[in-house]
Amino acid sequence: MKTTKISIVLASLVWTGYSIMAIAACNPDTFQGGQCKTVEGCAGTLECLGDGHGPYHPVCVPNGSSACPPKPPQPVTCSVFNDGYSSKSSPSDAVYFSAPGKACIPDGSAQGACRKWFGQCASVTGQAVTFEVFNDGDSERTKPFDAIYNRSQASECVPDGTPTGTCRKWLGLPKTSDGRQVDCYLFDDGYSNRVGPTRAIYYRSPGQVCMPDGTPTGTCRKWFGKCQVTNRLAERPVP
Repeated sequence: MKTTKISIVLASLVWTGYSIMAIAACNPDTFQGGQCKTVEGCAGTLECLGDGHGPYHPVCVPNGSSACPPKPPQPVTCSVFNDGYSSKSSPSDAVYFSAPGKACIPDGSAQGACRKWFGQCASVTGQAVTFEVFNDGDSERTKPFDAIYNRSQASECVPDGTPTGTCRKWLGLPKTSDGRQVDCYLFDDGYSNRVGPTRAIYYRSPGQVCMPDGTPTGTCRKWFGKCQVTNRLAERPVP
C-alpha cells in the first residue's frame, strides 16, 4: 500500500508527527511502505505498526524531527471513582494509594478524596490515556484499560467482569488512544523528591508505590503522577 497523501482525515487517528490510517489493516510480514505525508503535512514513510493487542495498521512516520518538529509534552490528569465509574472525582495530576482498594487525589485534606478505582485519564487536548497491568519483564500483559485498582501488595487489577478482576504485579505502559507513549513520575508531598520518568509502578504498602531501579524493592515514593504525553510511539513492533 503506497500513498503520497492521507486524504481521509475522518478515518485517521492523528497525532503530532504521526498518522495511523484506520481505513485498513496491514500484515507486517508482507507490507511494502512508501512515502507519505501526515495530516499535519509532515513528510514521512509508511510503516506497518501495532501494539500487540489488535490489528496492525499503516502508520505515516515522519522522516526525522526536521520533517515534523515535535510539540512540547502534554500533561495528563486522572480521576478516582467507585464501581461503575460512580462518584467520579475531578481530574488530578497526582494519585496515591492509602490502602488496598483506595486510590486518593489531593483535595486540601490530610487524606484526600478517595475511591476504589483510578483512571479515566486524559491529556490536556482530550486524548484518552490507558494503562495495562503485567508481571515482571512486561510478561502476561493485559489489554489497555481506563480503570485500575490496587487489590493488595503487588496486585494491580483491571475489570474483567468478575468480582476481583484480572490482577498483576505492575501497572503502567500508559499510552494515548492515538498511540503515543506516556511517561509518569513518583514523588512525595508537594511534588518533592521526584523520580522518574517511569512506565511501571507497583503498590508496596499504604502510601508507597515503587518504580523499578534494578533492586528487589525499587525506588518508592508516596504519589504517582505528573504524567506527560511524549512524541514517541508507545510501541514499534518488529515483524
